This record gives sequence, structure tokens and C-alpha cells, in this order.
Amino acid sequence: MKYGPLNLIPTLSVSLLIAVSQSIAQTPQRDNRPRTASLGGRVTIGGAPAPNAPLRIVEINRGTDVEGLATAGGAMTKDTAIFVVRTDAEGRYRVAGLAAGAYRVSVTSKVHVLANLDYDLEPAKQITLDDGEARENVDLSLARGGVITGRVTNAEGKPLIEAVMKVLLVTQRDGQTDYREFSNHNRQMSQTDDRGLYRIYGLPAGRYIVSAGGDNGWTEGSVRDYKRTYFGDTTSQDKARVIEVKEGGETVDVNIQFGGVRKTYEASGRLTEADTGKPIPRANVWCHGYEKEDGERNSTPETRTASAMTDSQGNFRLPGLIPGKYRMSYSNPNEDNEYYSDQTEFQVVDDDVDGLEIKAKRGASVSGVAMIESEADPKLRSLLFASNSFSAEILETLEQGQRQSGVPIRKIEPNGKFRFSGLPSGRIWFRANEWQVKTLRVMRLEHNGVEVKDGIEVKRGEQITGVRVVFAQARGVIRGRVKFAGGLPENAEIRVTATPAIEQNSSSGNNGGSTTADEKMRFVIDGLLPGEYQLKAYVIYRVGRGSYLNNGDIESREQRVAVTNAAETTVELNLERRK
Repeated sequence: MKYGPLNLIPTLSVSLLIAVSQSIAQTPQRDNRPRTASLGGRVTIGGAPAPNAPLRIVEINRGTDVEGLATAGGAMTKDTAIFVVRTDAEGRYRVAGLAAGAYRVSVTSKVHVLANLDYDLEPAKQITLDDGEARENVDLSLARGGVITGRVTNAEGKPLIEAVMKVLLVTQRDGQTDYREFSNHNRQMSQTDDRGLYRIYGLPAGRYIVSAGGDNGWTEGSVRDYKRTYFGDTTSQDKARVIEVKEGGETVDVNIQFGGVRKTYEASGRLTEADTGKPIPRANVWCHGYEKEDGERNSTPETRTASAMTDSQGNFRLPGLIPGKYRMSYSNPNEDNEYYSDQTEFQVVDDDVDGLEIKAKRGASVSGVAMIESEADPKLRSLLFASNSFSAEILETLEQGQRQSGVPIRKIEPNGKFRFSGLPSGRIWFRANEWQVKTLRVMRLEHNGVEVKDGIEVKRGEQITGVRVVFAQARGVIRGRVKFAGGLPENAEIRVTATPAIEQNSSSGNNGGSTTADEKMRFVIDGLLPGEYQLKAYVIYRVGRGSYLNNGDIESREQRVAVTNAAETTVELNLERRK
């Protein structure tokens, strides 16, 4: 088969582009892996070739070594390969010079979707390539998406501009109605224009409901003051009129008219020091609604939030609140903050609320030094110290009503020194942010030269010094294959978990790992500290977008494996049908 010109454009990943612009970025090492694999296939629309169709092939990050890592604002990310390619006149494409690994292949058309797409599934194909492998059957069949269009107006029939539309897919499963939001990253498409008109396209065939208003999504401005209203002249999600979207079809006049603007209320009060009663000026106060406005089973709560800054006397006003229950607290993002507060609850019924009090307590402080063991890659030190990737975690609080679970991330000084303040009473532990520095784990925590196993206990107002946090690079790898005599059920995946064989403290940095086996039933679990692990494979089923079910019907026996740092342990697991 002869292929036409493909207009193949390898592009840098976003992380690498950011890295170039950062003054602290380091030049990444070259990726010297062999590039002997290739993939190709055909794209069709209704069985006919789809010429010039844009595809995106992305290598999925599975590696653990720092070879070929780029730094982006202090983050450590693998330089993921991204290729953009277009099909030829016969709808065919081919990409050569690929390294062994996992890839996601998707069509980037804005108006087409994968044909016969089960909306529970990822709208892309994922494949795994070996060195020298040539996959020529990665075919994609497309269908034109459906369209919903309409107009949003107020009670007087005037158009509402920039009202954000919310589209939910309606499905039935086991006698229950399930609502899942249609993911749409095109903000302009989701908003009404200056005439109040909207047009949402690229929808997979299915049943939908449409709404606008309320506090969910991107809703802005005056539209917030209208209760969420659904097509069908109702504010009830369960009573909304369902729209049947056909492949390539367009449903028009899906109009929504709001009722009158609902009244909003204000909550006001004062922020003071708990011990002295003195006001705290120029500080942030924040509140968040936490209860549905109605009791419908499937309705989405309108979670209104509000924030304000205190004046010179510590007074604050939180405007624009709808009836419901709220929690509020002192919320100062300043790294030098010395206070914290419990969450205060209040309720808005049909009037403004005043006389509220937030009592901020002077918290404890913990200071010390962080270091990385010498065996770790030297680049990790600059990544950890130069970025906001070091945080304290509240393992257990010692005060009733205290809900704080974490402390804002702090920057470590070039000499390794750090200080956390505004801490509530409790036990704390330290962590490296895995999104920033993936392979670093806390190996040891010391206080005044004594190792602490279960976290450091702090009391209110206490100033603790002499803390030493020792990080290590977790470079152990378990690589293996899963075997199963029978075929996997539809919508099934194989999950593999590695759990430390010796029970760990809740504060331990050694949490093991997990992964999903590829279509060749192979798996890699990386970023493991040295030690023994219990390895197990089991089958999970997709039951909704992003949700899974483990029936325990197909699983393997547990297998104990030993992991050493900077080395791979190879295993084989056999799935067995239990039910």
C-alpha cells in the first residue's frame, strides 16, 4: 500500500515549552531510546475514507528514570512525545520512528466523534508498541456529532448574555437514572452570545438535558442570581425535558426562560484573635455552601461561595448568598501566616445574617532542614528546593471541630531550611508533591536527632525546632505480565496493585503503587522504595465515566516480591475466575 504525504509534525510537550521559558529550567538530556516502532491505520466516516483528518498521537508517560526528564517551573516531567498527523486521500496515516511504549491515538476533529461510542469509554484508542513492532490496523471510525441550539432569556424575554450552558447525558443503569456532564473545553461554544443564543455541537448520539443559571460551571455575573433552570420550564433536574440527539442531527429551539431574579442575602461579622479578642485587619474570610437547596436525589447542589477581606476593625461582609447552610473560616494564603481557625457554620433562610464571629487561633510553628540522600539524582535537589513542592500534612487533629487537613506548600531555602506556621494542634508529616517531584519519598523524619515514626505532635502555639526531613529517590520497578485463560468481559480492565508486605504507619512515605495493564496484559509499577510487596491483579469494570467496579470475580493470588532500588523485578501473575 502506497501512502501519500502525511504532514507529520512532531511537537514539543507543553511541559517542555514551559521549561524553556523558566529561568530555573535545566537542559533536558536526550532521549536515546531506540525508535524502531511504527503505527498506522485508516480513518473513515460512515465507511468512506476521511481525507485530511487530523490525528493526535501522544506517548503516555510510564518511565521512572530521570534520563530525558525536563524541568518546568521546578516540576519534573517526562518529555512526552506528541505527534500531529493528517490522513492521506484514502484516509490512511502512518507514524514511524516511535520508541517502545504506550500511546493514545485520537482524532482532533471538533465536529466528529468516534462512531458507536459508548460514552462511558475514553474517546480514543490506546495501544502499546514493542521495539521494532509495526501496527498497521489502528483504525478509527467517525460519525458526525449532534447539535443542540436554543436561546436563554429572562422573565421579560430579554436575552441573557454569556450565560453558561450545562449539558448532561442521561442514561439508565440497573433501573437508576444517571446524569453525567458532557465535557466541553470550548468555553465560547458553551456560552450564549449577545442575542442570548447558544449552539453546542460535537455531541455523541444519546439523550441529554440542558440547563443554565445557578452557581455551577463557569456561571458569571448576573446569571448567578437566577436559579438553575432546565429546558422544560423547570428548576428540577428530574423533571427536565429530555432531548434525543441523533448522529449528525440538530435539535433546535431548546430554549430556557428564567423566572424572576431570586433574592440574595449578606452575612457579616468580625474576625478576632481567639486569645486576646483583638481584631485581625486585612485578612481573608471565605465561606462555602454545603447543602442542596432541594432534596431531589439526582439534583446538583448549587454550591455558592463568597469571600471578603476584613477592614481595619476586623469586620467583614459576605454578599450574594442564597438560602442554605454555609461553613466559613479564616483563610489567609500568606506563607508568613501565624493563624488558623475552625470552620464556623451558619444558615441563610430569608434574611441577612449578622453578628457572626470567627476566632482565629495563633498556631504552632515547625522549622528544620530538609535533605535528599546522596544516592538520589542531583537534579532532584534543585527541583524540590526551587519549586513549591514541599508540604506538611495534618495526620490527626487534637481539637474538636478542626477540619484542616493540610498546610499550604512552602518553599525550601537553598540551604534546605524551612518553616511552617499557623499549624493547628495535631500530628503532622511531610511530603513532596508527587505532581512536582514524582519519585521523592520521605525515608526518615527526625526531631532533635531522634527518629519519629508516627509524625510530629504539635500543641497550640508551640514552636518546634530541630526537625530533619530526609528524602530518598524511589527507583524500584516491578514489571510483569498477567495471564488469563479466558477472554476478558466487555468494558473490563486489569488492575495491578503493589502493597508493602509489612504494615506501614499511616505517615509512611512507602505507599506502594498501582497501574492498569495494557492491551497485551503487561504492566509496570514504578517509583517504589526498596522492600517487600504483596502483588495482586484483578479485573475491574467501567460502570460510568471515570468510575469502576470490582466484583472480585476474576483475580490472581497474592504474590510477594522483593524490590531493590534502581532495579527491576520481573513477575508473572495468573488470573483465576473466583465466581
